[in-house]
Formats: sequence, C-alpha cells, structure tokens
Amino acid sequence: MTITSPEKQLPAFDLNNHIVDLLRDEPFFSALSRKMEKVVSKSVPTAGVRFNDDKCRFELMYNPDFMAKMLDQDIKYVKGVLLHEFYHIMLLHVTTRLPAGKMTKKWNIATDLAINSELTVFARDADTPTGCSVESSLLPVDLACIPTVGPFVDLQPHLSAEEYMTLLPDNPEDEGGQGDQGEGQGDEGDSEGSSSGSGEGQGEGEGHGDEKPGSSSGNGFDDHSDWGDSDGTDERRKIAEERLKESIKEAFVEAQSKGFGSVSAGMRRTIKEVITPKVNWRAVLRSFVKASQRADRTSTIKSEPALCLYSPRPQS
Repeated sequence: MTITSPEKQLPAFDLNNHIVDLLRDEPFFSALSRKMEKVVSKSVPTAGVRFNDDKCRFELMYNPDFMAKMLDQDIKYVKGVLLHEFYHIMLLHVTTRLPAGKMTKKWNIATDLAINSELTVFARDADTPTGCSVESSLLPVDLACIPTVGPFVDLQPHLSAEEYMTLLPDNPEDEGGQGDQGEGQGDEGDSEGSSSGSGEGQGEGEGHGDEKPGSSSGNGFDDHSDWGDSDGTDERRKIAEERLKESIKEAFVEAQSKGFGSVSAGMRRTIKEVITPKVNWRAVLRSFVKASQRADRTSTIKSEPALCLYSPRPQS
C-alpha cells in the first residue's frame, strides 16, 4: 500500500510584504506597480496579466497558493514572478506586439525567453552550444523558459521576442487557433477558466521535461490565456494601452532621478522606444497633400453691387 504524505501547509501569502521590497530595490518597477491593480485569483494556476474590459485597464493577477510555494522555495522567486509580469506589460507583449494580432503558444514561449534573459545572470565561455550557462536567476530554472536551459539549450540569451519567434519551431496547435490555451502538465495541475474570468480554458503547464521548444506541453510558469481574448473589446483595449503607455512613461521619468534598479541599459533603450510616440508618416503625407490641393485652388469674387457706406459732401 502506498502512503501519500500530506501536502505541506504554507503560511498565507501577503503580497504587500513583498511590494515593500520592490519599492526599495526597484524604483522603476515600483513606480509602475503603483499604477497597476493587483488581483488575487485562483482562476489562474500561477500568475498572469489580463485585460479587464469592465474597468478598461490591465491587471496583474496571481494565485496566492502558487506565490506561497515560490516564497517557500526562495524569497527571490516572488520578486522574479512580479518582475516577469511587469516586463510583459512594459514591453507591450499583451497588446500591439502580438504577432498579426493573434495569440499563439509560440509567442508565449518567445516572450518568456526574452524576459527571463533579463532576470537571469549568464556565465560566459561555458562548455555549452551557446557558450553561456545560467549562473543565477530570479526564477526557478526548472519551471521557467530560460535560454541555454533544457529544450532551449541552443538559444542565445538576450534576444528579442521577435528574434526568438524566428528560432522556435512552429507549434501545430497554433494553426488550429488554440494557442491561447495551455495544457497543464506541471505540479499545479489543470486550471479551469481563463484569466479573464470568462469561458473555459486551461492553465499553462510547468516544467520542461523532454518536450521540444514550442511544444504544447508547457511554456513557462505564468498564464497568458487572456492575451488573445479581445472579442468586442478592441477599442477599449486600445484605450487601456494608451493609459498603460502613459504609466510606463511616468515610471520612466521618475526612475531617471531615483534609479532604474536592475533594468539594464539595453532595456532602458527599449522602454524609451515604447513610450516614444511613433509618427505615422503616411497619415502626415496624406494631410500634407490634401492641404496642398486646397491651397492650389483659386476662387473668383462674384460681381455684386457695391454698397456705399460713405456719401461725399456735394460740392457747391
């Protein structure tokens, strides 16, 4: 007879205790955090970012049981999870950078690889295909998608999500339009309900196992199921994104005087690109052409009887 040991009871997780550490160590992310609503929810197996259509804003959701497990393993993992989700928000992975406006599992993995490179320290000149190896990380290496590790051993760190997209194999599920629903294969099990709280979905898996990069059996430790859910909310999502960009801009300005914490110089340049308005030269050119056409038009004054408002004094 097999005896199953009872699951370890962990203390209740209080996010506020860790936000204090974030305020001290990460001025940029702490400024961004103040603009973000943090929602406790067990509808997601781990943590994730969702669009709240009713409030027209993006929110950070987290499962307190999952965060308690991260804390039990290592307190730094709590910070890593928070920064991971803030990076998704800051880099617009949930909005305009979605490839062709479509959510796919391949994009899930590519964005995680790009972000987790920033949360990991790599040793150089290692005896690996890339010449790099993980020295330390703010995330559990056995759960997170990290370049040079497991199925991603051949991938260089510190590439963009778009670059990882070109290196990852295509996922058969993406062709069926199911890329926004993961299959839970990890310790957390399946989770019913998407992060948006509507419809039925499954939380994404955890752990690498022997899967190939881009395969359906897990792509990181956080939930991306709401990213592609934009039915009937396209305009509201655009409004929320503009608000989000304004929050990122305010955090960037504040960090210039208080410091950026762990944000690298390269990532600061990326943030600046995100908050810099992009000029639509086609629209500008169209407006210029229309204005020029109006300026070239000539108009004639119709001959009308003059109305004399001054009568000269008759000469004597």
